[in-house]
Amino acid sequence: MNGEDVRRLCIEAAKIADQVNADIREDIAPSSNCDCDDAAATSEYHACEGCAMITLCKNRSTDSLARFVCTTCKARDVPNQHINRRGGTLTEELARSSVSRSFSSECRTHGLEPKSSELQEALTLVIEDVFAQLLPGATTRYRDSYTGFIHYISQELGLIGNNPSRTRFIPQRLSVDATLPIGDPAHHSLKHAPGNLVITSCAVNFAKYTNLPDAPHCVAASRYPFIYLLGIPC
Repeated sequence: MNGEDVRRLCIEAAKIADQVNADIREDIAPSSNCDCDDAAATSEYHACEGCAMITLCKNRSTDSLARFVCTTCKARDVPNQHINRRGGTLTEELARSSVSRSFSSECRTHGLEPKSSELQEALTLVIEDVFAQLLPGATTRYRDSYTGFIHYISQELGLIGNNPSRTRFIPQRLSVDATLPIGDPAHHSLKHAPGNLVITSCAVNFAKYTNLPDAPHCVAASRYPFIYLLGIPC
């Protein structure tokens, strides 16, 4: 507080809060910038934007979500490590991760080996099909194919933070869904195949499960109005 009047401090804090609320209403992404110069960076402390631990300014660096984080959180930034190794954007990495997990799981369910050269070629086509649905030039946002909403990725990363399980459920996390619950014989009878995949949010994907695309709409219109919170119109 540096000896300032506590009332003046509260007024200045209220002004900042008003500005933050205005930015939220205008859908403006929060800024991670600080005003530390080189000298101040060696003595000023900030909260890590991953785990909230107090961190020396000069020890912070940006993760794959453009947040200033401590060295521990940066080390857990798995998407950032993958991006550095093979290039691409954050949305591409999250889409690749989602559909690759589902593809491999479905292969094993059918008694197929997902690491075989034939299925790796099939996975390449699957990833290309999903990438084609991403917003052009958008590195941290995506459009939910079911709701039409555009989600800004702000807390996608599940491996950052001090959660003992190292995972967090984020409703708006990017997820890839197999639209129809029927495998295509032309693609090894797998549901996760080109032409049957859409990008959606994790919450909507969970709500739909393996049902037809109209199922969440029918539920919203009949028994559970709270499903409107997922952004699924009737």
